[in-house]
Amino acid sequence: MVTLIGANKGSIAVDSNLLLLLVVGRWNVRFKATHKRLSGFNSEDFYLVRDFVSSFQSVVTTPHVLAEVSNLAGLAAGHAKENIFTQFANVIVTLDERQITSAAASAQSEFSLFGLTDAVLCTVCSTMPLLTVDGNLASHLRRKGLNAWTLDNLKWFRDQANDAG
Repeated sequence: MVTLIGANKGSIAVDSNLLLLLVVGRWNVRFKATHKRLSGFNSEDFYLVRDFVSSFQSVVTTPHVLAEVSNLAGLAAGHAKENIFTQFANVIVTLDERQITSAAASAQSEFSLFGLTDAVLCTVCSTMPLLTVDGNLASHLRRKGLNAWTLDNLKWFRDQANDAG
């Protein structure tokens, strides 16, 4: 398991792509290779994200992130789509959903840089870390003195731990 400073306590926010990875991976870890938005991930990525996120007391999301995940999950077809939505419903009830209005998010400087959903995440992440695949977003938050990790950061920490052990 990857352990970073600040992990194992509090809450963490997770971006749309990684939340989709968690949802689909919980249903069928091999399916992600055939899903258009998840083709760049492998099974190790799913397990790494799952284990890291589970080290926190809660996973925070927003209606904006959930809407994106729903839209992305809807790209699957047939029974896969039904199964993914069933798993998504099971995940939703475990999340700590925070409300940030679109008006408040669009007033943030991040809105013009990253769009609505990421501007909302920037607001949420003023009090907790973010796990994302977006290196630009993570770098922006770190420049503001906030905690943000990318999947690549997790892989690096995992590899360092494996090299040391």
